[in-house]
Amino acid sequence: FPYTTLFRSVSQSRYSAIILHDYVGGGTSFGFPSTPNSATAFNQIFAHTFSYVADQMSSTGDIGLITGTLPATEIWITEFNLYDQNSFHRIHGTWAHGLKIASLLLTYLEEPQIKKIDLHSIVGNSTFSALFNDGNGFQNTGNFLPPLSTPASTSWNYSALGNAIAPIAQTIRKTASHEQLVITGPPFLDAQNTIPGIYGWIFEGPDSYEAIILRLDFPNAAFPIEQINISGFWPSSNYSIERWYQSGANYNSNSIS
Repeated sequence: FPYTTLFRSVSQSRYSAIILHDYVGGGTSFGFPSTPNSATAFNQIFAHTFSYVADQMSSTGDIGLITGTLPATEIWITEFNLYDQNSFHRIHGTWAHGLKIASLLLTYLEEPQIKKIDLHSIVGNSTFSALFNDGNGFQNTGNFLPPLSTPASTSWNYSALGNAIAPIAQTIRKTASHEQLVITGPPFLDAQNTIPGIYGWIFEGPDSYEAIILRLDFPNAAFPIEQINISGFWPSSNYSIERWYQSGANYNSNSIS
């Protein structure tokens, strides 16, 4: 699509916003249910999100072309999700799907021109929606092979996608400003040690601060969360941390362990 040709042919004042649909692939070179190198496959899925976003925001990417040509125009992402057409990847509907799209959602905060975002759909199945609308939400994933049977979903319960993005949406709704945590690693998601396995933001509201921190690297006892180097993180009596992938866990205000 010739963005620059189109944008430069019309006065910038004619645009209220540019609307995009953003779909990221799975990013792994492995197929399932074959037995891959689990750590490599796991890290590939999440590293791919950040390399994909970097490409999108570069001067030749979809978002970068808009910001470079129309620096005062808002960007609205009215659909975003995972869309992996490789039937052997089997990521849709899993917790990896939820975490991957949670990290994609947070990366949108890195571009100030992105003003509105909207998930593909709120109600439907585990592939595209945050909430199930019936008992057949997993039927389309192909994740459950004999002798396993496909489990039933429960209407109006969260999918993995909904569980992952709901706490972020709730946090953002209550805050007025945000700042990305500078995380220098290790652990890393890529062999070049350029993409940290921890990604997070601090959100400031009228009464408190909250942090959303995603732990995306393959489980590794050598890098417990309390040893991660997070620049700008400080203990405070009004600082709450919600590691929402461990529901009900107890955290005090002075520790992230």
